[in-house]
Amino acid sequence: NDVNMAAAVKNALASVFFEYDTVKAVHVKSKPVGLVFRILQLTIIGYVVGYAIIYKKGYQEVDIAVSAAYAKVKGNDITCEVPDVSPCAEYRVWDTVDYVVPAQESGAFFITTNTVETREQVQGQWPEDPAPVYRNQTPPNKVYTCDSSDECKNFTVSRNGILDGNCNLTQKTCDIYGWGPVETQAMDKASDSVNYYRLLKGALQFSIFIKNNIYFPQFGVRKNNYEINAENLAYIEQCLWRPDTDAACPKFIVSDIMDAAGIKDPLASAFLSGAVISVAINYNCDFDRGDQCLPSYDFRRIDQPEDKISPGYNFRTAYYYRNSNSTLKRDLYKRFGLRFVFVVNGVGGRFSIVPLLIAFGSGLGLLGVATVVADLVLMKIKGGKPARSGFYKEKKFDFVDTEQHADHSLDNLDSEPRYQLSDSPSRRETDKRVLLPVGGEEDA
Repeated sequence: NDVNMAAAVKNALASVFFEYDTVKAVHVKSKPVGLVFRILQLTIIGYVVGYAIIYKKGYQEVDIAVSAAYAKVKGNDITCEVPDVSPCAEYRVWDTVDYVVPAQESGAFFITTNTVETREQVQGQWPEDPAPVYRNQTPPNKVYTCDSSDECKNFTVSRNGILDGNCNLTQKTCDIYGWGPVETQAMDKASDSVNYYRLLKGALQFSIFIKNNIYFPQFGVRKNNYEINAENLAYIEQCLWRPDTDAACPKFIVSDIMDAAGIKDPLASAFLSGAVISVAINYNCDFDRGDQCLPSYDFRRIDQPEDKISPGYNFRTAYYYRNSNSTLKRDLYKRFGLRFVFVVNGVGGRFSIVPLLIAFGSGLGLLGVATVVADLVLMKIKGGKPARSGFYKEKKFDFVDTEQHADHSLDNLDSEPRYQLSDSPSRRETDKRVLLPVGGEEDA
């Protein structure tokens, strides 16, 4: 038994290491099927080589860029601060420091285009704004009108301060303790007009220089968007971005950005209430074709101007100072404007053998589809008749009924003689095993 077991193990190991199995192939002579098969093969090869490898650059390894972007805005505008006297009692000139707030911002920048100003506010008791908090809301939000002090609950938080429990019988509004005179909805509503005297219409001609640096850590390559013409450095000072002629220039005019973002009437739809605009900077760098890596720009408005509650984009800032009596005062500004948000997408590619082998391997796997389709055509379409279809199946497949074979072996287990393998020369020549009864002779 030990000898037989050792021999069995030896034969098993020998069969694993010294034998080879291959797929049986059936050669079919059929012009239609052969034509379909070759067309499919050529289509798959064309897809893999032409599209996946060459067009989609499947031979390159890819790296994603790390980036930083910021902007410099230039331009001046003038507005009327006190319009009580025609044409204007007081003018104000706006420069970059005035309308770019804050001065630096991570991944974005803001340009003021409209303001509601409440000057010389001081802390004290002031009548609250009687208008609802949201004038467009239905039903309207809480109002602070009153006929007696009983309607003004002490220490209740209001729109502009804290109620002090008194009713201003002259204005029929609750008094507050806070900064005043308070900003009112009437002032806010007056600013919602293209003829508003504080609208910065000249902002349409402001210039913006966008400076963007990117880094590909896998390749150790650094690029930027302003060194695009090394032979003529004066190009950056002279160029202006145009989508058709100067698509890589990093200098822009606000009106051109409004057009590119699809804002048809910027004064009415963006400058009055503000807007949020994405600035997409896209790099698609091929480092196999030199070091040149030019960006492209895309602008889109991403806020919804039709919003009923707080449309556009706005926030408040204040400037604090003391008068001659050392009283703390402030000038309050509600700023509407354009908030530009940077979105940088940088992809770089360089030749590598690994992705090329993966693309080829995927293509070889897809070639099996041609065989499957050709078999279906042969069995279901070309061999539509049962006789012809059956003939092809008989040539291609070997059918084995394991259950029938097992039942037959059990029924004849006791009646059939025992056999052993023969190592005759005929077996070696024909690669077929000849079975002989134990103790018998080889059948000649």
